[in-house]
Amino acid sequence: MLFSVLVLTFFAVALIILGFYGKKHFYKGTIINGIDASNMTVDEFESRMREYSLVVTERRADGKYITETITGDAIGVKVSNADDLDGVLKQQKVLSAFASLFSDKTREYEVSGLYGYSDEALMNAVSKLKCLQQDFVKAPADAALSEYDPLMGFLVTLQEEGNQLDEVKARQVIREAVDALLTEVDLDQEDCYLHPQVYADDPILNRLSQNSQKYAQIRITYSFGDEQEVIDGNVLCDWLTMDYETGDVTLNEDRVNEFVSALKKKYDTIFGKRTLHTSYGQDVTVSGGDYGWWMDVNTEQQQLLEMLKNGESGERTPVYFQTAASYGDADWGDTYVEVNLTAQHLFLYVDGVRVLDSDVVSGNESRGFNTPEGTYGITYKERNAMLVGENYETPVSYWMPFNNNIGLHDAVWRDSFGGDIYKKSGSHGCVNLPYNVAKQIYSNVDKGLPVFCYHLPGTESGHLTEQTSADQARAVIDAIDAIGQVDKDSEKKITRARQLYREAKEEARECVTNYQTLTDAEAAFSQLAH
Repeated sequence: MLFSVLVLTFFAVALIILGFYGKKHFYKGTIINGIDASNMTVDEFESRMREYSLVVTERRADGKYITETITGDAIGVKVSNADDLDGVLKQQKVLSAFASLFSDKTREYEVSGLYGYSDEALMNAVSKLKCLQQDFVKAPADAALSEYDPLMGFLVTLQEEGNQLDEVKARQVIREAVDALLTEVDLDQEDCYLHPQVYADDPILNRLSQNSQKYAQIRITYSFGDEQEVIDGNVLCDWLTMDYETGDVTLNEDRVNEFVSALKKKYDTIFGKRTLHTSYGQDVTVSGGDYGWWMDVNTEQQQLLEMLKNGESGERTPVYFQTAASYGDADWGDTYVEVNLTAQHLFLYVDGVRVLDSDVVSGNESRGFNTPEGTYGITYKERNAMLVGENYETPVSYWMPFNNNIGLHDAVWRDSFGGDIYKKSGSHGCVNLPYNVAKQIYSNVDKGLPVFCYHLPGTESGHLTEQTSADQARAVIDAIDAIGQVDKDSEKKITRARQLYREAKEEARECVTNYQTLTDAEAAFSQLAH
């Protein structure tokens, strides 16, 4: 009984106190025009409106924060019709106020024309905030693949949040804060900043990074003399195609092909011009000819592509149709044949040393069989060959072609070489040599040896080199010795030896010491044939 009396007494006293309190104060949970007026007097509420300011918290590009304040004066805050606030006080219910002590229930009131500000002034104030100044703002950056690093390859770079606002949202959040007379607003907490679209944990990005690592470790080196061309991650990063939907990494074959084509253009020397310092002390520019580096582009492209796809590294030499002696401008090296067509003279250099020189007879000028100028390479060399043309078959002991069917060879049927013999009695285009000279050259040349053919006005010479009967006889003797043991395959050797003997001068025939060997071979072959 006593407890009930005490409770009723407490309840009555509380209501009386709340009643007196409510005559001057807005009860807890009172919202006027969207503004929280809890426990304020009319004067306090009005003062809050008149002295209003909003502290805006903004994020810097480095992730730290600054604050700026928008004052009521700056946005033209005005308070009118404050008298109607007394009407709100009169509408308050004591019992409702008592209940609000034990709950978060709110009571909302609207007072017409109570509080206002200039939206234009607010937006102008917002525009002056640092967070909207260009030199303060850094846009967000997506996570991405890094540039190639020699040690780490292609890594995923972290995203950067930056501090670029979603300006429309930021203005709306600030406007709503002012409408509610909030004293502070944090633009970061209100999610007003733009975010990166791709983060470092993105599965596609990490798959791209993983798939590209194979190429990051590749290093392929081409050496062209003193120059090198290197394919590594720095180069390959521009050759890779990244699929940002699947994470697949593929090699752009067109870029590989372009690289090889560029090597060919830069280092191939075939068909090029060359400046030769001649044996006459003068430089001559030699054009034409098919000597030089000649890359097999298609095969090289295929092999390089396969090497890259397999993730292989190493030293690489291009696939060539044809090579030269060395790289660089002087690609002929220091072992070569020099033929001065004007002087009708030949020089042989081995390792930079002149080992022989001789008069020659080149192509018949009067019949249009001129020996072409140019730089060529010995195609092959052959002993005891038969040269066949439209109206001739000529046996030679040393055959060294360098320009299709044009080459260096002995000519035992000639009595002399040099002078102007070539003008009316020259060859079909070949460079005819004395037998002993052809023999020496043959022992010093191999496939690919450079042969320069050029004209050099002012070096004409009337000098002639005689080919002796002994030289002619030596050609016949060597041809007979080459027959060897007679068998069913000896016919060509016997025939050419006989032809050489027949074409030799009488004086030369008398010097042939093994003529009986020839006749014995003919007889033996005749018996085998029957």
